[in-house]
Amino acid sequence: MKKKVCLITGGAGFLGKKYCEFFLKKNYLVLCVDNNKNNLKTVQSINSKYLFTYECDITNEEKVKKLF
Repeated sequence: MKKKVCLITGGAGFLGKKYCEFFLKKNYLVLCVDNNKNNLKTVQSINSKYLFTYECDITNEEKVKKLF
């Protein structure tokens, strides 16, 4: 069965974490991107095999290219 994929930028903030939780409950594969390494740790506490977190500043074109 294919999973839908959701990319959440700013995913380690308050709303971003809530979006991650929501889409995980809806059976999505969630890619959470944020430039704050410490906040990403709180999102990682969700502990789902369908959640992937990445530290990246999306305003930096080179870093975004490396991400993909």
